[in-house]
Amino acid sequence: MTTTSEYKLIPIADVHESAHNPRRHFDGPALEQLTDSIRKVGVITPATVRPNGKGFELAAGHRRYRASKLAGLTHLPCIVRTMTDQQFMEVLTIENLQREDVHPLDEAKGYEALMAAPYTMDPAKIAERVGKSVKYIYDRVKLLALSKPAQQLFWDGLIEAGHAILLARLPQADQAKVIGDKVKDYENGGLFQLQNLLYDEDEKEGEGRPIVAVSVRELADHIKRHIRFNAKEADGFLFPETVSQIQSAAKTKTKIIEITHDYLADEDVRRASTDKVYGERAWKRADGKEGSKPCERSVMGVIAAGAGQGEAFLVCTNKDRCEVHWGTEIRAKQKREKEKASGVAPSKKAETPKADTWQQREERERKERERWDLAVPAMRTALAAQVKKLPVKAGGVLASALIEQVRGYGQSKALQQMVPLGTTAEELLRHLGWLHFSRKLEHGGEYGAKTMKACGLDPKAFLAKPEKVTPAQTPAGKPAKKRKKG
Repeated sequence: MTTTSEYKLIPIADVHESAHNPRRHFDGPALEQLTDSIRKVGVITPATVRPNGKGFELAAGHRRYRASKLAGLTHLPCIVRTMTDQQFMEVLTIENLQREDVHPLDEAKGYEALMAAPYTMDPAKIAERVGKSVKYIYDRVKLLALSKPAQQLFWDGLIEAGHAILLARLPQADQAKVIGDKVKDYENGGLFQLQNLLYDEDEKEGEGRPIVAVSVRELADHIKRHIRFNAKEADGFLFPETVSQIQSAAKTKTKIIEITHDYLADEDVRRASTDKVYGERAWKRADGKEGSKPCERSVMGVIAAGAGQGEAFLVCTNKDRCEVHWGTEIRAKQKREKEKASGVAPSKKAETPKADTWQQREERERKERERWDLAVPAMRTALAAQVKKLPVKAGGVLASALIEQVRGYGQSKALQQMVPLGTTAEELLRHLGWLHFSRKLEHGGEYGAKTMKACGLDPKAFLAKPEKVTPAQTPAGKPAKKRKKG
C-alpha cells in the first residue's frame, strides 16, 4: 500500500483516539501546562491521523488532542496519512512511546502489542526503531508480570522503574514477600524502609514515620539474600548460560543441587523448599574453572541465594570418596579413626572444633536482641537529651551522622570533595545534597535524568548524539511535502 499524507485543519469533533493506544495515563500538571500553551500560541506540531469510517483516528498527538479540547479549540491541525493497520500500529506505538513522560507500564503494553499477533514484530527490530537495546525492550515488557499491588505502587510513584524490573523478574508469590504487608507498613518486606527524619521533640509516641523505597541496589541485595532462585523456572534471557547448563544436566541425567557461597543460606531461603541448600563448606567447584579441578563425581550446582545467585556450574560434594577435592579431609578422618581404634587420644591438630549450628546462633542472637530491646527506651531518652546539647557545625557529630546516612557505597574522596563539606551549615546542606544527587546520578537512565532536571540541567546536552537517526525518530509535523510517498 502506497502511503500518502497531507496537511489538514480538521474539526476536532471528527477526530477520535485509537482504542489500540497503549498509553492510558497522562500526567495531569503536564497536560495543564500544554493546555495553557495551546491557548496562547495554538498547536505548533500537527497531530498524525488516518481516515476511517468514523472520521479520523489519532496515530500520534493524543496529548495535543486532549489539551486542544480543554483549551476550547474547534479545529485540530493534522497530517492525514493513509496507512495499513501494521503501519498505523507502529506509528501509534513507537512514536507515542518515545515521549519522555510515558509511564513504563504503558510503554510495556505498547511493545507487547507490537510483538503479539497479527504484527509479531521482532524485539530487535523494535529496539532499533526506538533507539534502545533489546534488553531495554525485554525489561519493559517484563513489567507486565508485576502483580496488581506492585503495579499500583508503581503507578503511585512509590517505586521507580529499577525496583519494578527487579520485582517483575520474580514469581508473584515472591513479589508479595519482597513488598511486605501494607497493614504492617511493609516492615516485613525488603522493598520499603521508614524514612529517616531529624529528631522531633514534639513527635508523639506511636506516630508513624513515612515509608520510602530502599535503593535499587539494596533491593537487589535483599532479593539475593531472602528469595530462593528457582532453577526450573530460570529466565533464558537473563540466565542463558544457566538454562543451557541445566538442560545439558537433564540430558546427561546429572544430579542438580542448590548451593550458596554463604556458610548457611538465610532462613527465608531454607523455608522456601524442602530441598537442601549446600553451604560453602559442603561443596567445591569442579568444572576446571577459577582454579578448580574436574572429577568423575561432580554434580550440577545452582546458586540458590547470595553472591552469584542464578549461576550454575559443576561441583563436588562427595566428601567420603573424592580424593581430588576432599583428599585432605578424607586422610584426616582416616587418621582420627585409626587413632581411636588403637586407643590413642586424637592429637589437637586432628581435632576440628565443632561449629555452632544455625539454631544455636539464632538463639544466641535472639537473646541479644531481647536484651537490647529492653534497654532501648532508656537509651533513647538519654540519647535525645544528649543530642540537644551537641554542637551544630559542619564537622560535628550531627553532621557526620547525616553524611553517613546520605553517603552511598563507592563514593570516592575525590567525588565527595567536588562539593566540599566546608564549615558552615549552608555548606553542610550543599554537601549533603551533592552526595544524594551524585548517588542518584550513578543509577543512570530515568533516575539520573530526573536528578539532572530537578537541578535545572538538561541531561540531553551531555549525551553523545546518536550516529544514525531512523525515520521513526523524525518528529511528527514536518512539512507534508516530505511525506507524500512512503
